[in-house]
Amino acid sequence: MATSLRYGGDSKALRIHAKEKLPIDSDTLLQVHGELDTRVGAPSYFCVLLRHFYPDLCSSLNLLNSLGKFR
Repeated sequence: MATSLRYGGDSKALRIHAKEKLPIDSDTLLQVHGELDTRVGAPSYFCVLLRHFYPDLCSSLNLLNSLGKFR
């Protein structure tokens, strides 16, 4: 888990930011990140993403990109 402390100059509050990436299978990740505002004591930001990667498509795109450079 990646965490950081951020101080907002406009709100004069310390915010704790955390991010975690959890592998579901070899091509899928569950990414969760959020921010806790210590002045209010409540989350100021929260997000959950399900990310899926297509390695075959990326290989094809990289090949096409390489072919385009040689022309």
